[in-house]
Amino acid sequence: MSSFTYNETSYYGSDPAVWARCDGGRGPSVCRDGIWIEFADGSCFCTFICTPAGAACTTDGSGICERLEAGQSLVCVYRPWNLCPIP
Repeated sequence: MSSFTYNETSYYGSDPAVWARCDGGRGPSVCRDGIWIEFADGSCFCTFICTPAGAACTTDGSGICERLEAGQSLVCVYRPWNLCPIP
């Protein structure tokens, strides 16, 4: 079993900070691109679509642009999460 899931939903509201915690109760709807990563422990964090693969996607370099699931968009992943990208 995977230790995280990658998910998408519609978005509404104001722009939260990168890596904002999701409002998990309703299927996160606070995430800027409607994209979030949910870990096995139930913690949920917003992320966003980015390009190109392998590039830094935050100005401070804390995020890297990776594809987490085959056929899905590239998303910005917080480096300390140490998730395995799909080529």
